[in-house]
Amino acid sequence: SFTISVSTTATTPGTPLYIPLYTPSMSPYPTVPSDSTVETVSYWPSLTPSSQISTTVFGTSSNIPSSSLISTEQSSSPTQIETTNVMDSCLNATQVIDLPFQDSNTTVGATIDFDQQSECGIATSARGVWYALLGRGTVTTIGIVSVTFDTEVAVFSGSCDSLTCVANNGYEIGWGSSVLFLAEANVQYFIHVTGTDNTVTWKDNDAFDIVGTYNITIMEYERYGMDLCSGATQIAGLPYVDSNTTIGAFQDFGNTSNATTCGIASSARGVWYSLVGRGTVTAVNVEAVFDSEISVFSGGCDALGCVVNSGYEVGFGSSVVFLGEEGVQYFIHVTGTDNALLWKDNDAFDVTGSFNISVVEYDNYEMDSCSGAKEISTVPYLDSNTTIGAFHDFDDTSGIVCGIASSARGVWYSLVGQGNTTTVIVISSFDSEIAIFSGSCEELNCVSNSGSQEGMGSSLDFVGEVDVQYFIHVTGTDNMVSWKTNDAFDVVGSFTISVSMG
Repeated sequence: SFTISVSTTATTPGTPLYIPLYTPSMSPYPTVPSDSTVETVSYWPSLTPSSQISTTVFGTSSNIPSSSLISTEQSSSPTQIETTNVMDSCLNATQVIDLPFQDSNTTVGATIDFDQQSECGIATSARGVWYALLGRGTVTTIGIVSVTFDTEVAVFSGSCDSLTCVANNGYEIGWGSSVLFLAEANVQYFIHVTGTDNTVTWKDNDAFDIVGTYNITIMEYERYGMDLCSGATQIAGLPYVDSNTTIGAFQDFGNTSNATTCGIASSARGVWYSLVGRGTVTAVNVEAVFDSEISVFSGGCDALGCVVNSGYEVGFGSSVVFLGEEGVQYFIHVTGTDNALLWKDNDAFDVTGSFNISVVEYDNYEMDSCSGAKEISTVPYLDSNTTIGAFHDFDDTSGIVCGIASSARGVWYSLVGQGNTTTVIVISSFDSEIAIFSGSCEELNCVSNSGSQEGMGSSLDFVGEVDVQYFIHVTGTDNMVSWKTNDAFDVVGSFTISVSMG
């Protein structure tokens, strides 16, 4: 036994194609509907009581010979014939007149649109339906929701005989898809809804069978200037606070083929601020209703240089600190990220929402670096200080250094060993950590680390060899987890340190 599928292309519009099947004594023939909606037809030929014919036919025609033999297959259930979808052609696209727009529809019965080569990310085997929209000069978003198949949406401009790719949603986890584009006023756009096989990383013939029902929503937003680096909101003075949103923003680095730019996913959509450095330590903090991320750039909008990125942080907030050099132009980018995954992917597209941003500055003090360590010349020694405004000390490493997280920010002391046990105690307003190094600032050697201790304080003992130079690093740690993570970034505050020997 075998099954054959036949497709035909009509030269003129006609009724939905139902090719009558011929078998001996078959009765009745399938009923041809009078309109061009998607329907299913079941029929029982007179073969045996438990036999029937099954066929799948695509296209439209008005003069198929009644004796055309398409397929025969034994089955015990009624036949379903997949009929022509009226929206199957770009020329028959459903016109979207008003926004917001919603529609429930199906790709069942659609034919292949780009069988020669992939267009705008659509597989050569994919079958889809069409909508048409006249641009209104607004940021336009298209969202597809389906529980029956893995969807894909592509946007074209131009005409049906000369389509130009504008946007494609790319790979997204789950069966929904979404895309955003600037619909220029009075420009004709065509929206193509189809299926895709995201279980593979290339476009292949698996997409042929990926059809089903879906819901589509099309909305628009007014584009605002700070969506572009060139329209960044200028921060004239510090401290600075602002409440804003990333809803309606565009991808800023969407042409990087799923790579990252200063830690930002190619799918992420964000807004911009600009700031002229004042020779101070500058801290940026964002509290958001979404999983936020901050990147800081220097240079110009046409040649951005990455300065720092907030990286992975637990929770919806994010923060970053950098040295704002006097007179240097900086650009601050606030966007969304999907921290449920360990890599940057297109899930970030939908991570948008409202946020509050604060930018503050601190004087840059010398003991923030090993070379500026505060010298302990006599013991016992007592000092009160702070790690607020300090930098990462080991942010160029992918792991930990002498127990210190790559995100931790701390301050430095130095002393010369005297051949006896040295005790260092830190009492702090934050969860503190102490690390002891020997050697030089250019080549530090780990001696000891206080490790995880209950409470906010920390302490350790080490034997200081005679005339050996030691460096004491006071920093913060997140002991709520069993590994060193970027949570340590925000663990800063005031402390008192005491050093004794005996």
